[in-house]
Amino acid sequence: TILWSVFDIAVDLEFLLKNPMAKVTMPVCVPTPKPILSPVDAGRLIQAINGARDRLILLLGVFGGPRASEGFGIQWDCYLGDYVEIRNTAYSGKLHKWKVKRKASFARIYLPAVVQAAFERWRSECSDASPDALVFANPKTGHPLRAGGWLRNHVKPIAQSLGITVPVTFQVLRRSCATRNQKHGSLKDVQAHLRHGNIGTTGDVYMMEIPD
Repeated sequence: TILWSVFDIAVDLEFLLKNPMAKVTMPVCVPTPKPILSPVDAGRLIQAINGARDRLILLLGVFGGPRASEGFGIQWDCYLGDYVEIRNTAYSGKLHKWKVKRKASFARIYLPAVVQAAFERWRSECSDASPDALVFANPKTGHPLRAGGWLRNHVKPIAQSLGITVPVTFQVLRRSCATRNQKHGSLKDVQAHLRHGNIGTTGDVYMMEIPD
């Protein structure tokens, strides 16, 4: 796949006349599991999470479906009541302003009332809610929280105690959000909510079938 992309760019730049990978047959690969978190398990996990900050992060993941880097890059001036603007990313404990995965990622995520209430509760409790401050900052350093550490310390032990076997990651929350919302709008609506540049990514990669 990587070689095909590299040679495809080479063709676009007129370094090559044809893509030499075009007729290469892809090997048969073992399907990658794509688990989703059921609405029941999501509800149980939300109820079990203590603390305004941690509950907000989980609610945002369940209902908004941001990428982990996007969620932890939110500043207070990104939150505007019924929606939050995605315009930053945070990874490896560093904030990257006005830098997202792709152009389509610069967009608004509209928030249901339960997430809005969680935002307001955390704003009333956090130590710094100034416009430029991070919503989810490490209290010791002021840098963005690291997604892996937050999940490992604040979510996974609770999920395990509840007997939830699906791995709780932001990728799983994002996929679950896409799957759940296929009953609440069109495929195009879900694509806009997840801010995918290609509708095929939404339908083929993130939106899973609901057997029942």
